[in-house]
Amino acid sequence: MNKKAILIFVFSLFIVPLYYAQNASHNNVWTRLSFTIPFTNKIKTEAEFQKRFQNDITLSNSGNPFQENLMNSVRLWGHLKVNSKFIFSISPFAYFQHSSIITNTNEKLKNKTYEVRYTIAGDYKQKIINNLTVFNRLGIEYRDLKNNGQDNIIRLRNKLGLKYDINKKWNVSIFDEYFANLNSTDQEHLFDHNRVGILGSFFASKSIKLDVGFIHISRLPKNKFEQLHDDNFVIMLYYTFNQNKK
Repeated sequence: MNKKAILIFVFSLFIVPLYYAQNASHNNVWTRLSFTIPFTNKIKTEAEFQKRFQNDITLSNSGNPFQENLMNSVRLWGHLKVNSKFIFSISPFAYFQHSSIITNTNEKLKNKTYEVRYTIAGDYKQKIINNLTVFNRLGIEYRDLKNNGQDNIIRLRNKLGLKYDINKKWNVSIFDEYFANLNSTDQEHLFDHNRVGILGSFFASKSIKLDVGFIHISRLPKNKFEQLHDDNFVIMLYYTFNQNKK
């Protein structure tokens, strides 16, 4: 694929945020910092820290996505590389602190809620042509919800996407990730939310990777029957120990 084709491909991906931004009233910022320790070529552990912000749509100047907290979390992972195409992952513990999504002034008065989460997941990838790879991540998680009056949730999530390697340092991905509440008591809330996103990755070194992207979410809150839409701007930094020594 020549340089002109690459530019057209990348430019077309940035049309996605412009299209979805017309339908969303919430603007959020997601940040993540991740540290990975490899024990062997096949086994590694990861500690993940997240902080998310949201805008306050009840204010006249609601365009600032850093106006209110949305979520804080810490999560531990263990990863097993089965082969070049498949990775099995397990998170034995994750702790989340949630703030309500602000849709009116009453939401700002609600107490924070808490969650302990346990997850297993599998990642599969397959190169299809040249630098283009299809990938899929299937996971199931148990959400132990605290002080919010809701039952615990068993949630299935599946992420399907395409990744294009521009060169050794840069790649671009597009994806769709669907979330379903398997133990929902009503059919409407079997659907939890759906994410459509674009992500650019830059490998600064063997140890450092930076992801920057955009995710549009359509979600159906447990106590509502009308979907909410929000735009999320994402920045994630990954550091892997010992990589420069190999």
